[in-house]
Amino acid sequence: MNDSTLFRIVYDSVCVLPGGHASELQLQDILEVARRFNLESRITGALRCDRVYFLQVLEGPRGPVVSTMARIQRDGRHTRVNIIEAAPLARRDFADWSMALVPDHSATMARLTNPDLLDFRPATGAQAANALRAMLASHRA
Repeated sequence: MNDSTLFRIVYDSVCVLPGGHASELQLQDILEVARRFNLESRITGALRCDRVYFLQVLEGPRGPVVSTMARIQRDGRHTRVNIIEAAPLARRDFADWSMALVPDHSATMARLTNPDLLDFRPATGAQAANALRAMLASHRA
């Protein structure tokens, strides 16, 4: 597998920021850095944060995605990083976003319209990507 093979990593983790959750300002800081870096590295994806738990999909060339995940795993703002999937990908699920955010209120609204998303913990990368796309679509509506 070469460094430019399209690759996806999906993980979840627990926020350990002061106060026990991510504030809107902290999320915006995370996104600003991620979007700038991801544009340069040709990475796309989505981040869901319900203020305590993170769920993120990273997709792009294998080398940059793996390097980004290694950096994320060392990030002290979260713990219990659980990699749900790390595998080649046929096509991007989030090609339009350097990093889409599915914030707490979007996740809550999606849960109201789709009870299957209540207490969502994906078993597969595809399940995570599909749920995040549905949440983003409900946020736009």
